[in-house]
Amino acid sequence: MNKTEIELQYDICDKSDNAIPVIIVAAGASSRMKGINKQFMPILGVPVIARTLMAFERCNDISKIIVVTSKESVLDMQLICEKYAISKLCDIIVGGNCRHQSVMAGIERLDNNDKKVLIHDGARPFVETKIICAVVDALNDFDAALCVSKINDTVKKLSDDGIVAATIDRSMLYSAQTPQG
Repeated sequence: MNKTEIELQYDICDKSDNAIPVIIVAAGASSRMKGINKQFMPILGVPVIARTLMAFERCNDISKIIVVTSKESVLDMQLICEKYAISKLCDIIVGGNCRHQSVMAGIERLDNNDKKVLIHDGARPFVETKIICAVVDALNDFDAALCVSKINDTVKKLSDDGIVAATIDRSMLYSAQTPQG
């Protein structure tokens, strides 16, 4: 692997003075996966959650990582953080019954001087450093920020009886992604 390939693989921002915490929300019940916890599923031998944590670990715009998980997964999270040397980890806590409660549990663990924070879904391991940095940078000008993805699918609006009533103009439609600030 040459130097250019390494730089592309580890696209690290140089703005540590801008660094803020991130809350990784990983407390879901995996109901859509029929009870299989996708956080711990391997991708090329590395658990999804480890890949997510490493994305934030190598970003200089992130000062610390708080992981919110289920009660049953706390030990597994600790072991993964140790194995993959997640040095920015400052807390692993148990989440609530829904995403909102889990996010609030993470926010309660922030220091009083933390004025900004990112929230990211633990099951989204392919977040790019430049996206993390862009959301952090946007928080310098706005109270809230998120990344979005343009919707390419055709979107239909149905009537109350289930009949297609209209095709929605997708030119102004975007899907919200994480991280969110």
